[in-house]
Amino acid sequence: MKYRAQFPYQTPAGFRDEYAEYYFDEISVPALKVNLTAGQILANIPLVIANSQTGTFSQEFHLRGMQIGLLSGSDNVLPFGIRLRDAVGNYLSNDFVPVAFFEGLNNSAATHGALPGVVFEPELVFPTGGIFLIDLANLSTLTASVNPFPITLKGVHRYAL
Repeated sequence: MKYRAQFPYQTPAGFRDEYAEYYFDEISVPALKVNLTAGQILANIPLVIANSQTGTFSQEFHLRGMQIGLLSGSDNVLPFGIRLRDAVGNYLSNDFVPVAFFEGLNNSAATHGALPGVVFEPELVFPTGGIFLIDLANLSTLTASVNPFPITLKGVHRYAL
């Protein structure tokens, strides 16, 4: 087995990292609340990663994890799948992954934010103002409504010292 550092995300010398979260819901991204017929795909939903939340400009955002909160009536989102793309458009999976996979260990709304969701290793690097694209698909054989679910992107802004 290869050696694996206890803290895999090291900040290089000459830089500092500042923790950041980006929260997206049906208000900021209306496409997260849609009706999809059986087998229908809604592609190219943009999640825009802004500059630093403190007003200073970072050189890049390092995405380290993602969490999808399944809210009340969460059974309605279980037939849905999500496919992710990085900053240059590369798919992160060959097929759609069930949305519930990104929630963590429990579908309870009370635990949203308490569980890590899914960790990206290695981290995904986005330039300032980068866009994280997602595709949604109805994996069931019935027409279904997406019960709005929030998506939280977790990572750090990296600044030169």
